[in-house]
Amino acid sequence: MEASEQSPVLESARNSMGPSFFVILVAGMSAVGGLLFGYDTGVVSGAMLLMRDSFHLNTTMQGVVVSVTILTAWVFCLGAGQAADRFGRKKVIIAASVVFCIGSLVLGLAQNIGMLIGGRVIVGMGIGK
Repeated sequence: MEASEQSPVLESARNSMGPSFFVILVAGMSAVGGLLFGYDTGVVSGAMLLMRDSFHLNTTMQGVVVSVTILTAWVFCLGAGQAADRFGRKKVIIAASVVFCIGSLVLGLAQNIGMLIGGRVIVGMGIGK
């Protein structure tokens, strides 16, 4: 029997086994990633009360500070697969972690609105990779 010819009984048994461990793991990690991304947005929204006063933000700038990370992450995730294929997944994950840490440092040291938005953009780059 050739590899392309599968027994109908074997195919039926394979389909009835349910999702593999790998599929469950990937789905679980995706769910945790979405949860953490939402948690970050919630934390930033809560911190906005303090940032609004410290940086004298109007409502438009508050929206920019919150949403620029999401927008940047979306833009950078479009090329994450190609980067992983070209450089390797491990190197891309390490680079994304370094970029995220740099963004966190910029946010922690932010003295003005430009540094605050710049830090959020850098963090978004790290999230998107």
